[in-house]
Amino acid sequence: MKITVYSIMMALLCGSILIIIMHLIRKKHLYSKKLGFRYAALFYILCSLRLLLPISFPFTKGINFGGIYADFFDLFYWETYSIFGINISLFDVFLILWFYIALILLIKFYIQYSRFIYHLKTLPEINNPQYKAVLQTVLHSLNYKKEVKLIVNRELFIPFTICAKNPMIILPDKEYEEHNLYFILIHECTHIKNNDLKLKILSNIICCILWWNPVIYYFQKDLSQTLEMRCDINVTAKMSKMEAVKYLQTIVLILKSAKKKKNPFKIYGTVALASDANNELIERFQIIANSKHAKQKNGHFWIFIVFCLIICSYLIVPRGAYNPPKSEVFSETNVVEMNIKNTYLRSTPDGTYYCIVNDVNTGAVDPDVVKTMKEAGFKIQEGTE
Repeated sequence: MKITVYSIMMALLCGSILIIIMHLIRKKHLYSKKLGFRYAALFYILCSLRLLLPISFPFTKGINFGGIYADFFDLFYWETYSIFGINISLFDVFLILWFYIALILLIKFYIQYSRFIYHLKTLPEINNPQYKAVLQTVLHSLNYKKEVKLIVNRELFIPFTICAKNPMIILPDKEYEEHNLYFILIHECTHIKNNDLKLKILSNIICCILWWNPVIYYFQKDLSQTLEMRCDINVTAKMSKMEAVKYLQTIVLILKSAKKKKNPFKIYGTVALASDANNELIERFQIIANSKHAKQKNGHFWIFIVFCLIICSYLIVPRGAYNPPKSEVFSETNVVEMNIKNTYLRSTPDGTYYCIVNDVNTGAVDPDVVKTMKEAGFKIQEGTE
C-alpha cells in the first residue's frame, strides 16, 4: 500500500462525488423514500472514510488520461521551480500549506473544545428533583444505562449536549413546563444514545483536515441536519399526532427565546435542540409530518451499493499521460526510430530471432522482447542463419 498524488486525486474525486450525491438526495427528500434515516449517517461515514484513506493497493491499476488532465499534472506536479536553491513543485507547496494549516486548525479545535468542557465542569449540576425525575424517566424509556449530567448555564440560550467523560446536557437558566422539559431531554438523550456527538466531532476533524475542499462543508452541514432529522424521527416514532405537534411547538418555543439573545461564543462538537436556520427547521417539520404516513425503509441494499462503489474506486487511479516530443527522445543522429514499417523480426531454424531495422541486422533479440514485438504487430520473416 502507498499514497501517491494520483491516489489522493482519486480519493478526493470519489469522496466529493459521493458527498454531492448525498446532498442532492437530502435536498430532494429521498431519505425517507429510498434510504431511511436509520442508515443515513452511515452513508456519510463511508464518504468520509474514502476521503481520509487515499491509498493505492498493489492491485490498483493506473489509467492514463491525456489532454487537460495531463497538462494539469505536468504543471502542478512535474514542473519544478528553484526556491532558495531547492527544486520544488506546486504540489509540494500545496502539501506544505495543507499540512500546516490543517495542524493549526486541529490544535485550535482541540483547545477551544477543551476550554469549553473545562468551563462547563465549573458550572453547578442541577439538583431540582423535578428535573432529575424527568431525566430518569427519559433514560429509562430509552434504556440508556450511563450517567448523564444536567447543567444550567446562564450564558447560553438554547439546550445542547456535549461529550466529555460523561455526556452533559446544558439547559438555559429558565423555568420549564414539565412536558417541554421532557421533549427537550428526550431529544438530547436520543442524540447521546445514537452517538451523534462522536459523529459531530468527527465532522469537525474532517473539516480541519480537508479545509481547502469546499465540498467538505456541505458534508458537515448535511451531516448535522441529517442527525437532527434522524433524532426527530426516533423521538416521534411512538408519539401520537398530538404529542408530535407539542414536540414541534417546544422546538419553536426554544428558538423564539434564543433569537432574542446571542450566544457569547461558538459551540464546537455539540448537538443542539434546534438551529435558527428557517429552511432547516421547515425541513425537519416536514420530515416529522411525513414520517407519520411513511414506512421506514431498509437501507441495507443502498449501503451495500455504496460500499461496492468505494471498493471499486480503489481498483483504478487516473494518471496523466505525457508523451515527450521526438526532439527530446531522438537527440542523437545515430538513433533510429523503430516502427512496423521499417522493422521486422527474422527467425532462424534454431529458434533465434534477429531484429532487422532499415534492412540492417541489429542482432539477436531476447524471447520476451520477441513476444512483445509480436503483440505490437511487428512482422516475422523466416530466414537462414
